[in-house]
Amino acid sequence: MVSKRIFLPVILPAGLVAGFIASSAWALDVGSLRQAWESGHHQQAYDLALPQLEEGEGEPEFDFYYGVAAIETGHINEGVFALERVLLVQPNNLRARLELARGYFILKEDSRAQQEFNAVLKQNPSANVQANVQRFLDAIRLREGRYRPTANAYVEAGFGHDTNVSSSTDGDVVLFNFLTSNLSDESDEFIYARAGGSYNKPFRPGRSLFTSVEVQSRHNLNDDNFDTSYINATAGLSIIKG
Repeated sequence: MVSKRIFLPVILPAGLVAGFIASSAWALDVGSLRQAWESGHHQQAYDLALPQLEEGEGEPEFDFYYGVAAIETGHINEGVFALERVLLVQPNNLRARLELARGYFILKEDSRAQQEFNAVLKQNPSANVQANVQRFLDAIRLREGRYRPTANAYVEAGFGHDTNVSSSTDGDVVLFNFLTSNLSDESDEFIYARAGGSYNKPFRPGRSLFTSVEVQSRHNLNDDNFDTSYINATAGLSIIKG
């Protein structure tokens, strides 16, 4: 006996199929979220977004308004993650990139903020946006310089003529460049070298650690009794009030 299987096509109403496809979209209320944000009700927008996260994450418009509402209400990391998702799908979304840069700035991730702000400028935005971005970039440079350590060094050498180099007889004693007796005036040529450096490390507003060192040597060409050398070093804590 030969058995046959018969397959009958099942045709579903178009409205029912569309309902299955759009069911997740219907669960989102992006319109109310957008309206709350654009009306300045940032906390309300954030509260509207939270119950919709499971359905809304990955949908660019939802992620944008959720992200900016999160940043504005102090949930910075949440907002940054949401805006990063927007740019994965819409890399040319200027508004999302600008808000993401602002989020990085608030988190003090200055390198990433600077990168995103510069990316905004490359898209040739309006003059108002460019001015706003420039203010953020200036603030980043100021913040970086505030706690960035600074250091400097120098080296100097030269020669000269001294008309008052003191000399003495064999019996004279020299102590710390002062003669005990029989001082007389004598000229001489000399050469000298000087080197030094300093380092300053701010660690909080108005507070910094500093250190410096200087080395100098002077050599008289005809009489080395009055050659001089010294090392000067300092270190301390700087406190600026006000």
